[in-house]
Amino acid sequence: MSWYITIRPRQQDAVADTAELVTFLKTLPELQQVSPVSFSSVAEQPWIDVTIAKAGEDGNWFSDGSFIAQFNRVELVCSGGDPRQDWYDALASRIVESLGWVAEEEHAARVIWP
Repeated sequence: MSWYITIRPRQQDAVADTAELVTFLKTLPELQQVSPVSFSSVAEQPWIDVTIAKAGEDGNWFSDGSFIAQFNRVELVCSGGDPRQDWYDALASRIVESLGWVAEEEHAARVIWP
């Protein structure tokens, strides 16, 4: 079963530039780009799907993989079968630190960053 890390701004109406985040994610050796707004892990790394999305006022988000100019969510879908939670947390922390936002595992009510 998968579990999720949500990276979101501190203020609900804040957005960021998608191209800047994509450029940053391309520098991370653990990831490979699979669509304009989606990344997965490279071989030998735990399975992960990273999706850049724009959530609506209700907090729900959707992505069909098409490029969006601005975003307010980064969703990390993590493998529940992999015991290396610290790997996922470290990756999320690097992404969220670059944005100055918040990272949390919502269903577990666990804050990862800050």
